[in-house]
Amino acid sequence: MGDEADRLHEMGVGEEANEYMQELDDDRDIRMRIKAKDLYEDATTAATGSTITCPSCGKAFTKNTYHNKFCSNQKTAGKNNCKDWYWNNVDDFRRERNRIR
Repeated sequence: MGDEADRLHEMGVGEEANEYMQELDDDRDIRMRIKAKDLYEDATTAATGSTITCPSCGKAFTKNTYHNKFCSNQKTAGKNNCKDWYWNNVDDFRRERNRIR
């Protein structure tokens, strides 16, 4: 939350600072999910052999097959991979089910 929250606390705003910072976090999460969805759509429509951006981490990589959309999956990266992160964070139902915020 950082410097802005500290400044608001110093001004004596207190609870308002917490609410404001929560709103900023919520806005940031929404923007992140919209950007990830846009990058996923771009990766879906990109031609094989072109350079695309991973919807999860933002890493640029070459699309090797028509269904390649992420730079890593469970086979290549194990438990922490971009494909799982995307589907667990973009979909509201899965975010709630997994208690990811």
